[in-house]
Amino acid sequence: MKITTESFAVYVYEDGLAHIFPSTTSRYTFRADIFFAVEPEELKGFTTIDDILDSAERKDPAVGRRLVVAGQSAWRISTKIILIEEGGSL
Repeated sequence: MKITTESFAVYVYEDGLAHIFPSTTSRYTFRADIFFAVEPEELKGFTTIDDILDSAERKDPAVGRRLVVAGQSAWRISTKIILIEEGGSL
């Protein structure tokens, strides 16, 4: 799955790895045990990443939602999704 966000970052999730291609910096990759989307307005009720991971309603990625990607070494919350390409790979 290849996902582009409002900031033009591209997220590619395959084989448990999140490959993130920010629009302004170099690509980075980390093992992502958690990969889901949330409605943007839902994030307003949380103050920490632990709050989000524990309580957010986990949804499939869709245009207009934001990604939550987390693993032991890193986590990211994206800007809004603007494009999803199924089968997109590196």
